[in-house]
Amino acid sequence: MSILRTILEEIRDAEFILETYDRQGDCVLKMTGREFVDAVAHHRGAFSGWTVPGGSDSASQSASQSASGSAEPRSKLVGLLFKSEETIEFLVAAFAAIAEGFTVVPLSPNWTAELQLRYLNQYKIRAMAAGAGLVKRVEEWGLDRVVTVSVAENFPSAAAGALDYPDNLPESRPCAWIFTSGTSGAVPKCTVISMNNIAAAIDNIKKLDFL
Repeated sequence: MSILRTILEEIRDAEFILETYDRQGDCVLKMTGREFVDAVAHHRGAFSGWTVPGGSDSASQSASQSASGSAEPRSKLVGLLFKSEETIEFLVAAFAAIAEGFTVVPLSPNWTAELQLRYLNQYKIRAMAAGAGLVKRVEEWGLDRVVTVSVAENFPSAAAGALDYPDNLPESRPCAWIFTSGTSGAVPKCTVISMNNIAAAIDNIKKLDFL
């Protein structure tokens, strides 16, 4: 069983509520673990069959090779841009894209539009998933593919097969790129995250005394 499917099944069966708050501290969205997994399964279809013309570029190749030792094809990168009060939508998009074999690249909503676009150009990212609060900005960038992720509706209950992580993608494969706070050049350096990294982090958290 894949790490991703294990994580989603634990979220689905857990007795907790996911909540998102706005900048004023008001709760704007609540969702059970099962509702979250249903939303992920629903949005997988939005990423199915996505391709972006072109192979690996030097910037992408350098970033991926620095951590994983192998180049990540440009066609499998998708940027994520969501407001802070769209955290649940962000997570739904991330899990759905990863389940379809993408490496997700989150962009900070606090960056200027100019800086966000600079990152996309730096790493040749031509596909984006965005929340309703920022999708108009993304649509102005002339990308190849843009999808809006919304969880304002109820989705059909996900069948077990909907949670399958592609068997031909190793758990050591990059599933996310994140950027460090420091910088030695034009933009912060990229750190590559694999599903194995995420599983190790979860195991370490479970060992904490207060859990």
